[in-house]
Amino acid sequence: METIDRARFEHRLLELFRSHVIAVLPRRPVDRHILFKSAILMFGAETTLDETAVNAALARWQATTGVGLDYVTWRRHLVDAGYLLRDRARTRYCPARPPEELSGIRFAPDVDGVDVPAVVEAARSEAVRRKREHLSAPQEGAEG
Repeated sequence: METIDRARFEHRLLELFRSHVIAVLPRRPVDRHILFKSAILMFGAETTLDETAVNAALARWQATTGVGLDYVTWRRHLVDAGYLLRDRARTRYCPARPPEELSGIRFAPDVDGVDVPAVVEAARSEAVRRKREHLSAPQEGAEG
């Protein structure tokens, strides 16, 4: 069983969002679960939501993160992975912790306090800073 603490969760989010826009699910299972968890953190303290509220929360998450897949696809992924439970009528949803034996991943309790928009903004700022440094660095072989 792999445990993801807050520091590792934030670090992986930074890495995932610093380098590129996410248009498909990451290949690494741990990265997929980190994305799923980051989406669920955008739901707030609500215990049950209708489909409109779920879609709105996922749309906010997408706007914050720039994830390229549509919110309907993400909602399905979250249900399939156990992060969202759906009632039999398929009209109400409840954020959940997926069974650890299925995912092989456990999130430490402190992960629930992560401010996803702040982490994503830090990743974007870091990417801009690195790009500026790269562009302003003297190029090898350039005549001065």
